[in-house]
Amino acid sequence: MSKELPLPYPDGWAAVAFGSELGTGKVIRTRFMDEDVVLFRTRDGVAQAVTPYCPHLGAHLGYGGRVVGDRVVCPFHGFAFDRTGACVATGYGTRPPRVRLGTWETTEANGLVFVWYSARGVPPQWEVPSALMESFPSVMQCSRLLATHPQDTVENGIDLGHFRYIHGLTDVQEGESFSSDGHQARYALAGVKSFPPGLLLRMEITTRLWGLGLNVVDTYFPQLGVTLRSLVTRTATGPHQVRLRARVSARPDAGGKPFPPTSRRFRSLAALLTAAARPAFTSQLALDVPVWAHKSYIPHPPLVQGDGPINLYRRWARQFYSAAQPVDGVTVERNISLEQ
Repeated sequence: MSKELPLPYPDGWAAVAFGSELGTGKVIRTRFMDEDVVLFRTRDGVAQAVTPYCPHLGAHLGYGGRVVGDRVVCPFHGFAFDRTGACVATGYGTRPPRVRLGTWETTEANGLVFVWYSARGVPPQWEVPSALMESFPSVMQCSRLLATHPQDTVENGIDLGHFRYIHGLTDVQEGESFSSDGHQARYALAGVKSFPPGLLLRMEITTRLWGLGLNVVDTYFPQLGVTLRSLVTRTATGPHQVRLRARVSARPDAGGKPFPPTSRRFRSLAALLTAAARPAFTSQLALDVPVWAHKSYIPHPPLVQGDGPINLYRRWARQFYSAAQPVDGVTVERNISLEQ
């Protein structure tokens, strides 16, 4: 059995960079669905995403391209393209040809730059929620390339049983049934984990999803009065390859409610807690990596009590595959009912 997932690239918003990577006037390149995407930030601070090759003579704008005002300029002959992708100037001062770059619908939120993808060319069907990290004053970010598919990594948060065997939780219980509303879904669980030197802490974990490209996981430690928030994006960079980007923060809470965010004490404690949370987040992520890299996708698993609502999650996820798309050289036909 092949370990490759027989799933196309999912529709939805996909993060292609941290906002901090794209300074004003900067041009960078990134990977999305086995192709290069060129990102640039205009002088007035707007992030844009375009196809990489100049339609004039084929130079790659990600290698030497520059920003002039709200235009990206090709390094080869100085042809300039505006936000719509249209060629608006040549390097010679002559009349520009009627050619254009391909563009991606782009938005920026929560410290990340997203592009919209739909296999059928449908425009964005929802907005990326903003201010998800607003009440967390100290944020660290990390990125890792994984051998998997976005749907499979998101499924981990629904897979109740793996929290025991991979992450060492005991007394794992469903806290809130899996629920969905269109492109959004939600699930909660709780368990107990042992931390050195033998400290047993209860963890209440709530996962919120916006498509397969963005989720937020809140882990509340009631004994400590601390909430850890992990904002995680998963972007298909190629067949069976995902770029995971995460923004992680921790804050002191009182009964699940944050202290006043303007408090100097609150901000200092949040910074200390976030610094402590970073190694914990990366070490827990590392435990999942070898499983993702070497597992096979089972389309119809023989689920048992204790696995969690994996089938409900998969039914919800079907809506993000709108058309047949090639994956690993094979075209997978989809005729999907969205009924739950």
